[in-house]
Parts: sequence; C-alpha cells; structure tokens
Amino acid sequence: LVESATTIAAVVARTLAIGATEVEVTSDAEVAWVAGLEGGLLAFLGSPECTPGYYNNEGHPIGRRERLNSAGYPGGPVAFFRFLDEWRRSGAYEGLEFRA
Repeated sequence: LVESATTIAAVVARTLAIGATEVEVTSDAEVAWVAGLEGGLLAFLGSPECTPGYYNNEGHPIGRRERLNSAGYPGGPVAFFRFLDEWRRSGAYEGLEFRA
C-alpha cells in the first residue's frame, strides 16, 4: 500500500507541476505490461479440483482474465518495488501520457 500510495502521489505531483489535467496509460505501455504478466510464472490460482473459493475462481473455468487478475509481477515483489522506485526516480514517467 505504501508503494502504491507513493507512486500515485508522484504521478499526481507531476501532473500538477506540468499543469496537466488528465493522465492516461499509453496503449504500448498497457500491451507491454499485460505481456509481462502473461509471461510470468507467479500467480495465486488454486487447483480447480479444490473446494470452490476465491483462489480457484469459485470452481469455474480459469481463463485469460482470471489468470491476469491473479498474476504477480514476474520478478516477484522485491523486483516490483525496485521497478516502481526506479520508475518514479527517473522522472520520465514512461508509459504515461499527460494531457492539458
């Protein structure tokens, strides 16, 4: 939660500093992010044979949407926090589009 809040605050600060009124993820960045999640091995899905519950989509088939919703950052949490820190510190906000 701290990393998320820090990142959101950094984006809001950048938005205000440059006088933008909108921020949007670029299409290329979204495609790259989803591809990274799809290529990762970390996920929180349980076996469909287990008692229906949150971790196995209540016993329903597990499709692309469910796999993406349960995917973890491919390098794990420490790598994710490092990625966020470096992304914020670069000041480039790569993958975001700021609009006035």
